[in-house]
Amino acid sequence: MGAGSLSRFRPWARISLLFTLAGLLASRMGLLVHEFVGHGGSAWLFGGTVTHWRLFLFGGGWIQYERAPWYSLAEQQVIALAGVSLQALVAALLWWRSRRVLRRASSGAATPGAALQARLFGIVARLLWAHGCLYILFGTHYGFGDGRLLHEALSAPARLLVLGPLALALTYSSYGLAREAMLLAADLELGYRAQRIVRAGLAIVVAASLHYGLFWVEAQTVDPDQTYAAIMEQELSRKLAAHMARLARLQEEQGQVWEAQQQELERASYIRSHKPFPLRPMVYLACALAAILGALRFASAPASGSPGWNRQTAWAAALRLFLLLCAIATINALG
Repeated sequence: MGAGSLSRFRPWARISLLFTLAGLLASRMGLLVHEFVGHGGSAWLFGGTVTHWRLFLFGGGWIQYERAPWYSLAEQQVIALAGVSLQALVAALLWWRSRRVLRRASSGAATPGAALQARLFGIVARLLWAHGCLYILFGTHYGFGDGRLLHEALSAPARLLVLGPLALALTYSSYGLAREAMLLAADLELGYRAQRIVRAGLAIVVAASLHYGLFWVEAQTVDPDQTYAAIMEQELSRKLAAHMARLARLQEEQGQVWEAQQQELERASYIRSHKPFPLRPMVYLACALAAILGALRFASAPASGSPGWNRQTAWAAALRLFLLLCAIATINALG
């Protein structure tokens, strides 16, 4: 690779690295804040004790807690929502801090690298917010995870009062993430308008692929976690399993053999008649359109004027990520 090609490749490699660090920092910070501080802290405040836990290095996790007598329904709801609520609070604080530093950087009052760090943690804040919205949105609609209790407590029309604002917040967050990506691309001198969009888009794909790849490798090398699988199981899957088990018992009581083909037909029929509204693809489409709109609007934004790349800032972010991974591994070892 010639010197000219290397000079053109370097900004793209840098933004790919920063996007990867931002994604991993957001997911690992969110995991600790969500599970132990949010769920665990609220369970403890209600007089309970955290008894078991499992955190994945690059995936999700869970904690279990107990109290005698068991928590009331209202307390369970508070504990379930404490994780995403605390995520939103941390995201808001990070966002406020990043905006403050960027204002100082624009006036020349910030140190070299401070603007890049602020831009990086602005992206982390957006990702934390987006993940919280996405998780509780889909959980409430499909009946899994922290949204399961809301799904069971609310009627279908009442859920719209929750799903609507969450979907709008998630869509706007996608627009904001695209804005941050384009402003970072401008600071890192990623080229002109079309070049910034293409190169930043490819960098995001690389970052997301690396994150998923790390999660996939971990999933292949550890034992399956039945507790996590049960938490993330959707209502349709739970009801389908109960329906099939009930019919199987009925067939057995009548002394009949339930052929595999008949079971598959019954399973397909049940899914067709009970399948929930396809919210997930519609939300993904809205988020994609919002991100495209944000990219198109801010792709021509001028650079902030502060130094775009700072090696020390990147190393500091990598160190924070390493410490977060060490904390997760230590917590798992203590469990």
